[in-house]
Amino acid sequence: MKNQKFGLLTYPATPYYNVGDYIQSLAAKQYLPQVDQLVEREKLRSYDGEEINMIMNSWYIYNTAEFPPSSKINPLFVSFHLNSSVKDRILGNESTVNYFKNYGKVGCRDLYTLQSLQSKGIDAYFSGCLTTTLDLKYKFDGPREGVILADPLFLLPNMEILTYNYKFFLKGALRGDLFKLGVRKKLLRKIIDSEILQNVPNLHHKLPGHHSEERRFQEAEKFLHKFSRAKLVITSRIHCALPCLALGTPVIFINYGFSNASDQSRFKGITDLFNTINIDQNGRIQSNFGFEDGDIINENTVAENPSTYKAYAENLKKVCHDFINSLDS
Repeated sequence: MKNQKFGLLTYPATPYYNVGDYIQSLAAKQYLPQVDQLVEREKLRSYDGEEINMIMNSWYIYNTAEFPPSSKINPLFVSFHLNSSVKDRILGNESTVNYFKNYGKVGCRDLYTLQSLQSKGIDAYFSGCLTTTLDLKYKFDGPREGVILADPLFLLPNMEILTYNYKFFLKGALRGDLFKLGVRKKLLRKIIDSEILQNVPNLHHKLPGHHSEERRFQEAEKFLHKFSRAKLVITSRIHCALPCLALGTPVIFINYGFSNASDQSRFKGITDLFNTINIDQNGRIQSNFGFEDGDIINENTVAENPSTYKAYAENLKKVCHDFINSLDS
């Protein structure tokens, strides 16, 4: 494998970056002998460096002109999500459909992507998310303590985001976000014990875009170390909930406000893999693990993770190892 080179995905900041994206790249990095090149997801077609092999697990894509990737990239498509906002532009291009057909089976992160690719005759299967294999490097077997709040109900306005800069504040004021600040607190108080809300800081997944690529990967690793040592994680980020499955950390996902087509396409088949509390626009609560309206999450809450993800995770490990090993032959 001496002559083989390997690439790893990075992501743009507008003006934040999502640390969950870099957690996905850390999942891919586990399988690589080394990283020779960082390649931004939104510049895949423009890549013109040396030939590289890449595990292409990600959300695709804002800049549709940059897909499919450069011929200098040998891809493994697993945990691939094709968002509903761009699906017709991507799959409406016959050359792109043929591109997929040339690279064998496509592992899809969600059922929406699976059905979209299969409708075009592309060989595809439901792979689940590569972050469910993060136990290869990041699982912690020591004692666990504390609860982590990782962006629960992040779609609702919060003061930290509103005051990031003048433009954010002005846009938020025009949208009426200042009047919605209390909604998030009210909903969280309805399901989470006040001791947790008062004493546990919120771990934000969106971080300042001025961080270097090195710093972004470091921050992602810090998040994983925190998740791996917690007794319980409460979140509305799928790239917190899915890694927690791999890390053996009890996690509860709060599903609220994800009503647009883009979010629905991301979630199809995913939210069944972890403990999920669904809150509708009227504040009514349902769950897939016995949590009922009127229940409160506290430090003693027992939330054993479902095990459904394990079969998908084991298959992903095999697919990625086989891809790397095949480069030796």
